[in-house]
Amino acid sequence: MTMITYICISGSFGILITMTALLCVTVNGPISMNITGIFKDVFLTVIGFMMFADAKVTQATVIGVSFSMIGAIYFCWTKYQSMMGADLSKTNTGKVGKKNKIS
Repeated sequence: MTMITYICISGSFGILITMTALLCVTVNGPISMNITGIFKDVFLTVIGFMMFADAKVTQATVIGVSFSMIGAIYFCWTKYQSMMGADLSKTNTGKVGKKNKIS
């Protein structure tokens, strides 16, 4: 009976996390979900290095984690800029089109 209880609890938490992720994307947009995922991964990597004694922090691992974080942040930033540029061009095009029709 306990196994069925654990499966039900696990399924409930899976549904809950999916619903909260969809709510986050709906309210804030997909870029915010991507950025929070990046910071979560970096945070978990750093905590993993601190918690486990057999993980050796070398210069190569620090550089690798730093490059991956910088690259992911740069990717998110460029996507955000292109998304904002597309939104601005849609609104500006609509206003210019209306002015041309009136003239």
